[in-house]
Amino acid sequence: MSVKELVLKLVRRFFMLVTFVSLAMMLLGTIFDRSARFGYDVFISPMIYAFCGVIPGIFMYSQHELSVKQVIFRKIAQLLTIEAEVLLIAVTSSTVSAKRPLVLITLAAAVLIIFIAVNITELLFDMNTAEQLNSGLDRLRQNEE
Repeated sequence: MSVKELVLKLVRRFFMLVTFVSLAMMLLGTIFDRSARFGYDVFISPMIYAFCGVIPGIFMYSQHELSVKQVIFRKIAQLLTIEAEVLLIAVTSSTVSAKRPLVLITLAAAVLIIFIAVNITELLFDMNTAEQLNSGLDRLRQNEE
């Protein structure tokens, strides 16, 4: 994977994360603090969380193909880093009622669900790209024959 491909993948991941984080914030806010009202500054928090989720994606960069074990290890390290970042932000933030253990557990579960959703979405994008490349190669071979 080239650096350009990595940057494009991280940008795509950032915007997916902003969407998923916004949905999670709405759902968790509705469950745990329905009466809370925020100003326009709250719109920046999904972007901050998404940025925190993109940074560990740099773990996945490699100039050569990774083995399955290496990919699994890096994905686990990526997830644990993201969990630590988000929980640290939640504990130090005044907007999250992190004093309640259930909130932290639910937040950690939301991070896991978002991590899985983003990875599945990326896998679907990659499978679609591979399918398009393969069909293009098939058409090219047929034109040569």
